[in-house]
Parts: sequence; C-alpha cells; structure tokens
Amino acid sequence: MSIENSSRDKSTTFGVRLPTSGPLATVSTVISTVEALAKFGYDSVWTNDHISWIPDSLTHFSAGAMEAVANQDPNFFESLTTASFILSRTSNIRVVISALVLPLRDPRILARQLITIDALSGGRLTVAIGMGGAEHDFEVLGISWKERGKIGDEYLAALDAALTGSPLSNYEGERIQFKGAGFYPKPSGLKKWIVGVSQAAFRRAGRWGDGWMETTKSPKSFGEHCKAFHESLLKHDRSDSNATCGGQVSITIGSSYEQAVKMASRTLARRFGTAENGLDAAAVGTPQQVAEKLNEYIDEGADHLGLKLIVKTREGFLELAQQVKEEVLPLLNR
Repeated sequence: MSIENSSRDKSTTFGVRLPTSGPLATVSTVISTVEALAKFGYDSVWTNDHISWIPDSLTHFSAGAMEAVANQDPNFFESLTTASFILSRTSNIRVVISALVLPLRDPRILARQLITIDALSGGRLTVAIGMGGAEHDFEVLGISWKERGKIGDEYLAALDAALTGSPLSNYEGERIQFKGAGFYPKPSGLKKWIVGVSQAAFRRAGRWGDGWMETTKSPKSFGEHCKAFHESLLKHDRSDSNATCGGQVSITIGSSYEQAVKMASRTLARRFGTAENGLDAAAVGTPQQVAEKLNEYIDEGADHLGLKLIVKTREGFLELAQQVKEEVLPLLNR
C-alpha cells in the first residue's frame, strides 16, 4: 500500500504499554517502569481506561503474560490521574491514553481535565478516544451500552466545542448544552486520536481526530485501515499532513522463533481468539524477526506504535523493553 501524503516523511515513533492493569499492576511497578522507559528513550508510555475492574478482568490486561495471572488483586490505575502523575515525574516522554472511553465522561469536565494536564505537562498528552468495549463499565455508571455510539458522537462534538471555542464556547445537543462557557488555557500540544475500524470510527476520526489507531490484526489490514482514515480526513476537507496512524502491537523476543512462540501463545490466544490469529498481528521471534514484522507496519503507514510486552515478571518487562530499544529499533526503516 502506498500513502500519497507527507505523513510518510515523518519518523515512526514508539511507545510501551504500562502495566496499569493485569498481573503486573502494582504501584511500585508502574513507577519503576515509567522511570526506566523514560531513561531508555522511548517516545511515549501508554495507559488504558476503565472504571470498574473485577477479578474476572485479570486476564484482560495491557502488559504481562497469561502465565503471570494468579490470585492478584484486580488493581487498575485510572487513566487521567495516572497520566497526570506520570507527566509530573518526567520531562520528555509523552503519555497516550488508549482508549479513553468518552461516553462514560461528561465532556465539560473532561475538557477541563485535558486542558489542565496539557498546560501543566507542556503539551505531552494524547487521548485515543473510543466508544467502549466493556459493557460492565456502562452498567456500573448507569449509562446505556446500546446508545454509546450516539452518546459518543455528541460528546465528541461538545468536547471539540469546549477545546476550540474562542473567546467563549457554545454547544447545543440532546444531552449536553452550554453557552458562553470559558475553557482556558486552550490546548497547545494535546492530540486527539479516534480508536476503531468501523465506518463510524473512520467518520469520527476524519471529522474530529488528529490521528487514528487500532489494536493491529495484521500489517495488511492495518494499511487498509490507515488509508481509510486518510481518505476520511480528505472527505471532511481536513489536511492529513500531520495526522497520525497508530497501532498497538504485542511483542515477544526469544532466542529462536519457536521459543518466542511458546512464550507468547497463551497470551496471544487470549487476546486474539487463537494463537494463530495473534501471530499474524504480533511481532514474535528473534530481534531480527521482530524488526521485520515492525517494518511491515511501518511500510503500511504506521506513524506511532505502542508495544504490548508479553512477559511474566516486572524484571522481564524491563529487560524486554531495553532489548527492544537496543536490538530491534535500530534495525527499523524509521
């Protein structure tokens, strides 16, 4: 696939999913991994977003491996407060929240939170906005699961009005209305991506997004979806020159491809339904083989990739993050 726009002149950047939920999710682990990833020189760290997190959710996690799941408490560190904390402890690294579940949040309060984090961090926050993938969150808050797309469209429009309105912001919707509202300081570096591969997601991304992202299924499908995002931007008369195509890629490195597959299979099967499906999407093998797979995503238009490390321990997490930085990223066509 060839993307005929200037986005391919940009260097692909890389981030790592933090263990903010799942088997490795502890306060000390979150803090130590942030500090290490910043030291290694990654461009971003990623966190995710839910409201209610129960023991059954332990196998649905952002970092770690199925083999690490035991009888841990179902810890989950909320996305916006975690992002604010991380940004206060770092000076260069960016935080990506993916996906921020917009229908669960009043867009007026969210706007105030986002502009505050943006200002105090020097513009280092990206929010990848989704409509929600866990019905339980909606049940806990008493919000209609079936109407989440409709709610999300209205909230996106209201959020855009709050963040861009000058001198004062106005919005009139079915659920949200405000007139003469002041939302300052206006964001300087805040980025809004839209998550998903449905026609509705591409429509939202084309209208409101600075970028788009997905959990990758294969390089080929990623490329097709990235192209659809750029086409939606142009359809909405918006420039695609600075737009970001982002993806999440699971990753494991072994001394051989066979060893890496053995290490990753259970986790990939949990994430993708079968290990075979997971191997189509993931970067698994030796450093050279992992680089080859990431290069496929780069060739298909990836501007930023968030890596989900499949590891059993906190020590293994840091070791793999360092190995990727030192042995894989130098091999890429960035």
